[in-house]
Amino acid sequence: MTVAALVLLAALAAPSERIVLRVLDANGMPVRGAHVLTIEGTSEYVRQGLTRSDSTGRAVAEVGGDAYVGFQILADGFEPWRLELAPGSPDRKRKVIEVRLLPRRSKGYAVPVVH
Repeated sequence: MTVAALVLLAALAAPSERIVLRVLDANGMPVRGAHVLTIEGTSEYVRQGLTRSDSTGRAVAEVGGDAYVGFQILADGFEPWRLELAPGSPDRKRKVIEVRLLPRRSKGYAVPVVH
């Protein structure tokens, strides 16, 4: 068997968990179309996935039950948000993980200079 086939078998053999993220803004309104990057891995495999939140702000990720999981959420006009979860973490057992995005802070004003 090739190495790729062994990695695929290891990833498929692990029990999976469904993690639901609810992406909201600071006022509690759903953020539509936020990009959710999921990276999961163990000593045997690493996978990544990219999804988008729907009109209700929900994004669903299927991850291995024995894997370490990292999420990064990016949305226009908001600061990036990150979360890492270990196997057996209490947050993985919850039905929905609620994420509140903060508005992007201004980098400062652009001052035109004329010489």
